[in-house]
Amino acid sequence: MGPQEIKIKLPFTGINVSAKIWGPENGAPIIALHGWLDNADSFQGLAPWLNNYRLISIDLPGHGLSDHIPPGMLYHFADYIRYVDEITQALNLKNFGLIGHSMGAGIASLYASAYSNKINFLGLIEGIGPMTTNEEDAAQLLHDSIEDLKKFGHRPATLYKTVDEAARIRMIAGNITSNSAQLLVERNLKPHNNGYVWKTDPRLRLKSPYRFTELQVKSMLSKIKCPTLLIKAEKSIFKNTDILESRMLMIKRSTTQTLAGGHHLHLDDPNPTGRQLSIFSNSHTGEQIS
Repeated sequence: MGPQEIKIKLPFTGINVSAKIWGPENGAPIIALHGWLDNADSFQGLAPWLNNYRLISIDLPGHGLSDHIPPGMLYHFADYIRYVDEITQALNLKNFGLIGHSMGAGIASLYASAYSNKINFLGLIEGIGPMTTNEEDAAQLLHDSIEDLKKFGHRPATLYKTVDEAARIRMIAGNITSNSAQLLVERNLKPHNNGYVWKTDPRLRLKSPYRFTELQVKSMLSKIKCPTLLIKAEKSIFKNTDILESRMLMIKRSTTQTLAGGHHLHLDDPNPTGRQLSIFSNSHTGEQIS
């Protein structure tokens, strides 16, 4: 039986969020959060490794088949934490596993810090916490964001003649395999003027007006109580992986594994990542976090 597609109306914001679900209805739930400009299909290759779970892979707002946020608003990182909480409310989830890739791993780790008693285990792929800024750079960041917003709307949407053309561009930009690119773009494209344009909200590319500081992020990570696994790629997108390691040190029950591949290793070759997540999740399902 194939995956199930559902729509979730967020109870507070009213946004409709799409999700793709694999696994039995009575399986222990796992919420999966994809990376920036990706979508729910990011976890398709991991689903067979987690087939005894109810794997709920979300299209985050502005991505995939989910709604865009209302006009005049920006995508703030902290808002994603609220969106995830609204999803758990709408699905009536009390305790669950949580996995994320890249930006999704950043969201997952901060959600686990804010709602530590809800998470049975946390699986992070190529990311932990969000991007940060130094205190002295905050004013420049705010200035650059406002200037970036002024230019918004003057940038014409890129038109692709075919899905294959869009997939080739995505493959090069993301340094991913052709199969991975094809999988991602099919959910992220819509027909337009005898061609295709991205469904993803162009506001996702705008510069953020503010970011947390590194001290704030580490303080939040120290509140995570659940067992946590970080999977790093040998060819990681992070040139300085020391920051990942120093952040993981803030989590008491943490383990790090390094696997072959690049930033999208879970998508390009799902088996090694899936195997590690399967072992890890099976070891901690049903564990009570206090």
